[in-house]
Amino acid sequence: MKRSEKILNALGQAYFSLSSNNSLESSITDVLGILGKATDVDRVYIFQNFKNSDKEEIFSQRYEWTKENITIQIDNPELQDIPWSIFADLRLVMLERKTYSAIVKEIKNDSFRETLQSQEIKAVLFVPIYSNDLFWGWVGFDNCQTDETFTESQQDALLVLASTIGNVIAMQKQQAEIQLANDRLKTALNSEKEVNKLKSRFVTTASHEFRTPLSTISGSTELMEMYISEISNLKLAEKFEKHINRIKKKLTEWLFC
Repeated sequence: MKRSEKILNALGQAYFSLSSNNSLESSITDVLGILGKATDVDRVYIFQNFKNSDKEEIFSQRYEWTKENITIQIDNPELQDIPWSIFADLRLVMLERKTYSAIVKEIKNDSFRETLQSQEIKAVLFVPIYSNDLFWGWVGFDNCQTDETFTESQQDALLVLASTIGNVIAMQKQQAEIQLANDRLKTALNSEKEVNKLKSRFVTTASHEFRTPLSTISGSTELMEMYISEISNLKLAEKFEKHINRIKKKLTEWLFC
């Protein structure tokens, strides 16, 4: 089977893996393996764009697949937190949503060429990944044994795949945001229920605590009524009785409101 046909078959397999796997980490790892075998390159990887604490635009390697006996670079500290300012020309190409293909020994940027040669790369292809119309990162393909490059049609096919990866990343982000919103809503609802429980408990407790002294006062007024008959001064007794009736009326309102 020709390389182009293998790439087309790989697109279908990669799409299935990306769409059927809930774990982005796992699906991307699978996809890199599928692409590595289909393109017959020595190394496939993904870099992601970030901004550091100084708001400077940087990029770091996130995922990698390598052919057997090829040096792994995922743990290479020199491939982490790299300022885009060093490779401004490369960034401009991918900001136009174009692929970057080169034979390493022909690259004019000394720093860029030396970085690639330090990884034993002879030919390279970078395919930009866009997620929600933002330049998220790119997929890289390294040939370490030959300087064979990709045809335009092969690069176009890989652009389609990179677009699929970008869409999956966007969907995963949206799902995570929805889940976070749901979790916050549940927390808010649970908090509201707890507040309502506390309110209810307070009302019950306060009512009980409030009714107890009021009941005591009510009992006291009943005792006071019993002693009114013993008051010899009728006017004083009538006045005393009026005050007791007022107290009883207020107690009735408080106790049975």
